[in-house]
Amino acid sequence: MDYLLSICVLCSIHISTASVNLALNKPAIQSSTYQDYVAQLVVDGNSTADWTAKTCCHTGTNDPMPFWQVDLGESVTLQRFNITYRQLQTTRMSGFKLIVSNSSNDWGGGSGTLCHEETRPDPPYIQAIECFVVGRYVTYHDPTTATGDPGPIIELCELEAFGKILNCNASQSQLPHRGAKAV
Repeated sequence: MDYLLSICVLCSIHISTASVNLALNKPAIQSSTYQDYVAQLVVDGNSTADWTAKTCCHTGTNDPMPFWQVDLGESVTLQRFNITYRQLQTTRMSGFKLIVSNSSNDWGGGSGTLCHEETRPDPPYIQAIECFVVGRYVTYHDPTTATGDPGPIIELCELEAFGKILNCNASQSQLPHRGAKAV
């Protein structure tokens, strides 16, 4: 007797073996912009830390809750972040938070994952941060005002998000199967 055996494959996951910079040339936004130091400069592949070379973003000087965010386009597995900040202004990095989430507005304490919170008063301008997490949006948020500044300011020069793309395809296949007994 022939029966039709239905097999439903809910998710076939394929993770590539190469860890690549998934943030490179992806869409980026920031909460405010000083002059023409736009968010996209942070994911252009140029890690020069010289602000005068116009390779860094800069949020407005009166932004009370500045953030910078990149949309990786889909949920991915992340492993490591390389951050390059404006050289000679690293006190502005003190207090920053690096958050990964699946929602563009879930970085202020919702269900996003906190990958790093900077506590040093004068951190190095180049940092490598390990964080094993799955998410779509990477947000750099810094509500801390450095001494002498009118308010919190973000001046990121490059953010690289290294990880692997998840390929998840839902499919259903029906295979004829001989000899199976109906239950």
